[in-house]
Amino acid sequence: MTQPPGFIDHSQPSHVCRLHKAIYSLKQAPRAWYTELKQFLISFGFHNSKSDSSLFIYNTTDVTIYFLVYVEDLLVTGNRDYRTSTTAYVVYLGSNVISWCSRKQKTIARSSTEAEYRAIASTTAELTWISSLLTELGITTSQPDFIL
Repeated sequence: MTQPPGFIDHSQPSHVCRLHKAIYSLKQAPRAWYTELKQFLISFGFHNSKSDSSLFIYNTTDVTIYFLVYVEDLLVTGNRDYRTSTTAYVVYLGSNVISWCSRKQKTIARSSTEAEYRAIASTTAELTWISSLLTELGITTSQPDFIL
């Protein structure tokens, strides 16, 4: 990153300006910001997690740094249908809650069985992602994953 034109401080060339407010009118602003940050982190030796594209990992023999990036990207859709079922789950690591969700399903199920299958699929996807992330972070579990 470099200092923006008109705000260059020659006595402190490594300093950059801090953004106080995002440019909301530009649809691509969050993606462009993420791309720049990603290139910057990779140039300093971080690598992008295979499990989560917002996680960057720096690992040497002496230091391990986990850098998690969140970029707000809004998606607006219209006409919600309130007849959709709800998917809910809680994921534990030992006795600790590490993830949870309760949300309306995106489509209307034709039966309660279909709604339950969708809920199980959503839970399985989350559990698979968490398991992959824990493996990548070097955390092993003594018991297999299961869904109740």
